[in-house]
Amino acid sequence: MSMMAPVSAGRKPHGPCQTISSIIAPQFVPDDQPPQPSPLTPTGGKPSDDFLFVSKDFPYHPRSPVSTFLQHHTGLATDCDMVLRETIKKHHPHLAMTVCADRNCDILTYAALGKVDLKPKDIPFLTQSVFAPSEHRSDGPGAMQVSLDFGCFDVCTKSGHKFIHYYASYVESYQQKAANYFLHDLDSKAAVQELILEACSWAVELHDEILIFQSFWMKDHKLWQAIQKAKWKDVILDEKMKKEIINDVGSFFAGRDTYENLGVPWKRGLIFHGPPGNGKTISIKALMKNLEHPTLYVKSFHTYNGDETGIKMIFEKARAMAPCLLILEDIDSLITKDNRSYFLNEVDGLEENDGILVLATTNHLDLLDPGIVSRPSRFDRKYFFPLPSMDERKAYCKYWKHKLEGSDKIDFPDSLVDKIAEWTEDFSFAYLKEAFVSSLLIIAAREGYGGEDGDEGDEESFETVIKRQIETLKKEMGDGSEQLINAVSSQINPPLDSNPPHKSDPVN
Repeated sequence: MSMMAPVSAGRKPHGPCQTISSIIAPQFVPDDQPPQPSPLTPTGGKPSDDFLFVSKDFPYHPRSPVSTFLQHHTGLATDCDMVLRETIKKHHPHLAMTVCADRNCDILTYAALGKVDLKPKDIPFLTQSVFAPSEHRSDGPGAMQVSLDFGCFDVCTKSGHKFIHYYASYVESYQQKAANYFLHDLDSKAAVQELILEACSWAVELHDEILIFQSFWMKDHKLWQAIQKAKWKDVILDEKMKKEIINDVGSFFAGRDTYENLGVPWKRGLIFHGPPGNGKTISIKALMKNLEHPTLYVKSFHTYNGDETGIKMIFEKARAMAPCLLILEDIDSLITKDNRSYFLNEVDGLEENDGILVLATTNHLDLLDPGIVSRPSRFDRKYFFPLPSMDERKAYCKYWKHKLEGSDKIDFPDSLVDKIAEWTEDFSFAYLKEAFVSSLLIIAAREGYGGEDGDEGDEESFETVIKRQIETLKKEMGDGSEQLINAVSSQINPPLDSNPPHKSDPVN
């Protein structure tokens, strides 16, 4: 049986380019034109590619779908942008053209915000149906959306300037690309440039968003929303240290003139360190909530081109956004022996780092290179977050008592606050939270499903339940289960994305 092997993997697809250009300038094969030899088989009948075999009796017709597919994927690669420029220009010979392929030039989104008026022109549009899954299963499976590949619009700016705008999105060299083609009078060149500048400037600004780096920079609105719930009054911490942190960060951003007068670089580094689950993350969130400057949050240094490229991208963005707060959470997991030198070069500022406050956190300060943590010009101040004291444990218990005041199922007298604080010596805030959460879940299960007849556990008080949970947690602390508890706590209240203690906590 004759077989046709797949086209060689070395060939580059450019299907969308062919589709778009054919919509603008379609080419047709006359019906009376005789069939031409297949482009796959030159004279002599030998395959043109050693990795491609086409049956001798393969039915070739220049207008059949399979022949079009084969012809396209064995043809010479073309530059889609050049094809579009030439074709669009032929359709508008009396107008000047301005092209912008910058990824920040999102005219469609800018128009959706009401910044400019777009009216679709009466030509064929190319669109795709795209499935957008729901972020939560409870919201349903998702919805279908429309993605534009090619379209043409009449543009009218707020100042009254009018242009023709072509938009094209296509794949070329294995990359998704997009380009904007503006057709205008020669006198309107400046107005087009102004529109592009406005759209790009809006795109790079933060609009209730946090910049996150994970192989590349992205904006995160949901993280910004989560941070808005953080309040310093909900952070149970030594009051003296809390004030020092707030003043340290505030004085840095307000003290540019002071740094200049002293002749020292306007940069600073802080490290929050200590056992996990003792307030480092919630303190960072409270700082971010009250900060008027941009926050850049780094999850990883890794990129496809290596950590060095990632570190360079991170500090280039920080310099561009300065003054800003650059957060390196769990810095001990970010810095390795391979990227250490490059990281130090960026921190030391071979280039200007003015206005950058680097805030790093770690649960294991001892794992960090002394050259990183012991040199003041890199990290000037280290704040230790210890296990909560008796007074701090009492404050945490009072917080939960306040949350549960509206429940008629929980008996939480004032005397129980002191008891729980005494029972939980050497507990971190993560362990304290686990004690309350696990106890409330047990009571909720009892109330929701009920016990078997004669089950005396149904009558257990909240004090009895939480005391038993504390004893269980003490045993787990002794057998090395602390990492498990902290992992559970991080799922309940994950780093940065977590909700700080407040009345609408889902546990309530």
